[in-house]
Amino acid sequence: MSNFVSPLLPQGKVEYIAIGERYFHLIKGYLRNNNVKSINIPDNPLIDKRVCGHVDMSILNYEKGKLFCAEYIERIRKKDILKDYGFEVNYVREAMAENYPHDALLNVCITEKFAIYNPKTAGKEVVKYLTSKMHNNFQHIHCNQGYAKCSVCVVDDYSIITSDKGILKKSREKGIDALLIEDNCIRLSGFSHGFIGGAAFKLCPSILTLTGRFPDSYKQNETAIRNFLNKRNMELNYASNDIIIDIGGIIPLLEF
Repeated sequence: MSNFVSPLLPQGKVEYIAIGERYFHLIKGYLRNNNVKSINIPDNPLIDKRVCGHVDMSILNYEKGKLFCAEYIERIRKKDILKDYGFEVNYVREAMAENYPHDALLNVCITEKFAIYNPKTAGKEVVKYLTSKMHNNFQHIHCNQGYAKCSVCVVDDYSIITSDKGILKKSREKGIDALLIEDNCIRLSGFSHGFIGGAAFKLCPSILTLTGRFPDSYKQNETAIRNFLNKRNMELNYASNDIIIDIGGIIPLLEF
């Protein structure tokens, strides 16, 4: 029997994910080899065409079985698919637009233990939900980075990887162990580079997967990440042997 996934951090083996439709072909072999099924999400027509296929701009898994979604998804009938699996789907009614910060309403990094976000750029409904989680066991990490999810790879409830020095500082102040890397080698078409949060994901608790490999001139990233994971008894995997690319991440939905 399938269970809902804790945001970003599966506790079992992931069975279903959501991914941007245009990026599915890049990791479909890896997903197939791991018996993972996907719900492929069409491009968001409201935001910049260079990132309109990034699922982390359009869907936010904020609690087990609960999703915030960009309003356009309601019109392409993906609502029915998500609800068929039992998800509570809440649509953000604020107007999304091509320019920042109007494209970043859902680009929030949430786990069951902490949230990293810019309260000035996150959607009002998202901030209202987060404001309700003011208990001592949940850490609010406010940052200036509106693209918080893009900028953060969550390793576990107490550790992250990022290239954003502001997020690094704020996270460490809240007791989150943070590894700083250089991500200007991560490919993202139309931009000088992408971000680690969009180029990494977890399909089980003990393995972090990167979409591809770091170029030789950035092997220090790989070494640092591997050492960071080893301390947590985790492994590093690769979805392909191509150069690492920002695909807007994936959204783990259901697990065994």
